[in-house]
Amino acid sequence: ALRRLGAAAGDALKVPEPWLVGELGPGRAFIVQEYLELGGGTSLDRLGEGLAVVHAAALPDDWTKFGFPLEGCCGACPQKNNAEGEDMNWVEFWQDYRLGDQLKMLQENQPWDGEIQEVGSELLQKVPEFFEPLGPPESIRPSLLHGDLWSGNIAALRDGTPVIIDPAAYYGHYEADHGINRMFGGGSAFSNRGYLGRFPRAPGYVERAV
Repeated sequence: ALRRLGAAAGDALKVPEPWLVGELGPGRAFIVQEYLELGGGTSLDRLGEGLAVVHAAALPDDWTKFGFPLEGCCGACPQKNNAEGEDMNWVEFWQDYRLGDQLKMLQENQPWDGEIQEVGSELLQKVPEFFEPLGPPESIRPSLLHGDLWSGNIAALRDGTPVIIDPAAYYGHYEADHGINRMFGGGSAFSNRGYLGRFPRAPGYVERAV
């Protein structure tokens, strides 16, 4: 994930280079990566420009689907990524591998909470409606996403180059990155001239962002 993000970002953002990964036993792993001298300041416009470069990057030859060639995690939660490469559109991916899978995990871990399952089921049925303003689901193309872009995963080098770290990367509709940043960062990474100059708000954005 780090290498894919770094290749997509080019010089627009800095992504630490991974050097070594390994397992220490069941449920335990490690990563050794490039050390970065953080502590600089950067502008939201510059950050937004870099994120737009990542979202606009061409898909790699080895993956053109929604999802990612490896299963992953987001924080402590496992995250299924359609690693088998099943053909599906964005609405189907979101229903099956994001919202639907999270509801399944909640059912396993909190079987007494019927209300969340009821509300979640209703939301699952409404997902196609949210994306209707963008046209047929098959017209939505994947972008490389950071996947966990809350404010704590954004920094800057001493020279002001924006840095993004600790991804839960996958290929999806670019607005999915807006969601986590909006919940845990106010959405500022994508509400600036640098980003909006390349990705203006798409029809129906306000309804999807609520």
